[in-house]
Amino acid sequence: VTDMPDKPFIDPFYDKDGGLRLEAALRANLPEKPFTSSHWSSGWLPDICRDIAADWNHNLWDIVAINVTYPDCATPWVLCRHKAHLRSEQELMGLISRIPVRLRQSIATFIALPHSISQNGDESGAAGTAGSFTTVWDDYWQVQVLLHEIGHSIDS
Repeated sequence: VTDMPDKPFIDPFYDKDGGLRLEAALRANLPEKPFTSSHWSSGWLPDICRDIAADWNHNLWDIVAINVTYPDCATPWVLCRHKAHLRSEQELMGLISRIPVRLRQSIATFIALPHSISQNGDESGAAGTAGSFTTVWDDYWQVQVLLHEIGHSIDS
């Protein structure tokens, strides 16, 4: 490829500081909504949470499943959280609440895991989405990451 780009560069350039600015702007414009939650009975998990946790070598007894309902939709979402995750249940549910409902409806289950090594020896990345579930590791739980992952779900 010898042609030079004919579009202007993104300014300011998206780097770590740009990511911080974007996250701050998203949080300022997508307010947290109230929510109610109820835990699943101990030992019970959605199949997808069980499968993802097992794929990433986590003890299933370290995962809790929570139904979360927001005032903009009567159907609850499921949050599966590993007990060693960096963010609290309340913080995770608050972050999910910031996602506009029409986008949030693309995901049925959110999975929060700590940094992991898979059964194949792969190291966890930031996040991953397949179909109607999204897995996000540790401190990558950000509004911008959730929106990015929801975009993958919408594309599929």
